[in-house]
Amino acid sequence: MATGWRNIDYSWYYFGNDGATRTGWQYIDGAWYYFNDVGEMQTGQHNIGGANYYLSPNNGRMMTGWQYYGSDWHLFSPSGAMQTGWNDVNNTWYYLNEYGDMETGTTNVNGIEYYFNPNGSMVTGWRHDYQWYYYSPVNGALTKGWFEVNGTWYYSESNMGAMQTGKISWQTYDYYMQPDSAMLHDGWAWSADNEAWVYADGSGHLANGWRQINGAWYYFYNDFMTTGERYIDGRENMFDEHSGAWQGYAN
Repeated sequence: MATGWRNIDYSWYYFGNDGATRTGWQYIDGAWYYFNDVGEMQTGQHNIGGANYYLSPNNGRMMTGWQYYGSDWHLFSPSGAMQTGWNDVNNTWYYLNEYGDMETGTTNVNGIEYYFNPNGSMVTGWRHDYQWYYYSPVNGALTKGWFEVNGTWYYSESNMGAMQTGKISWQTYDYYMQPDSAMLHDGWAWSADNEAWVYADGSGHLANGWRQINGAWYYFYNDFMTTGERYIDGRENMFDEHSGAWQGYAN
């Protein structure tokens, strides 16, 4: 009477001590296996009882943890069921789509954008890819619009979420985002693109028109500091060529 493992016509079967073929889930020598209705050992991915399982193509053992096949990584619970959606593995978040494929790169989940490293781990904080992006340290969501990091304000555009630099307009005010994307406030900055100085108050609003700063008067046209001669309100005014400070009227 045959017992144990037998290979018949290139398929593996397992016979119990009573000589009968085993079917369904069987725990054998410390591992789980699955046999179909006629007792053939199954390999590869199978949906069993509404859950997907992965059975080693080499020996049929039920696999757990991370498994790579079909050009994607998949995650299986200790009970062998394939995982989908959000999964926290060793304090690192991963996202697996409805087919159980681990996501990488930019991924939209329920209308919110996230970024996953090549190893599938969710990114938080700053990421640079030609431009800078910032992902919430709380939930990994791509931050758009105004946000504050360690007391510094930044602005990312509402479509792709890339950090903005240079002069921007928001509602009724203009702002200057420095080369590192930090909002200028309470001070001066040189705009290389416009080859001119700008000045922002404590709220980040750019000075426009006449403005007294540290006892000196300046004039800003379209937010940029004036130097040399300029007609303003019908009179010719003189501004220092370097500091921009008003020197008086020309006549």
